[in-house]
Amino acid sequence: MLVQYRLDLDFGVEIPGIPAVLNNFILPVEPIALALAQEKQVTSRIATWLARGGRASGDLAQSGGC
Repeated sequence: MLVQYRLDLDFGVEIPGIPAVLNNFILPVEPIALALAQEKQVTSRIATWLARGGRASGDLAQSGGC
């Protein structure tokens, strides 16, 4: 859905490669920590993309956002 939104606004779309699967965890908290780190990275990218799109279209200037 986010990809289509960016395509509709004529923004570039970069879909990175998928890293190898990690499944050799020793402690039960390791997969949770990995998932949290991945979610933080994705959230940061989405926020950056949305802010760029908003600035480019003038949405942030009107709303006083980021």
